[in-house]
Amino acid sequence: MSKLELKDTLFCALTAEKDLTTLYNTAANEAMNVELAEEFLTILSETHEAQYDIFKETHKRGFYPTPLADETKIQELKQKFCKCTNK
Repeated sequence: MSKLELKDTLFCALTAEKDLTTLYNTAANEAMNVELAEEFLTILSETHEAQYDIFKETHKRGFYPTPLADETKIQELKQKFCKCTNK
């Protein structure tokens, strides 16, 4: 498998896992049965773990760079969200 094919495969898998988390979250929210909702939540957690594993692999291979956040921006966001939660 070429590097481009691997990158495409990883991104397709990452997108699929992200989509699945959305679907399982909705299913858990709308389940009328507690046991079923709990099962969806378990599957949702497992899907998040799979998504994160794929993300780490894409990042490790340099396909998904994540620059470090500027400390000033972090502080600005903290202040912004603290204001939102204190209303």
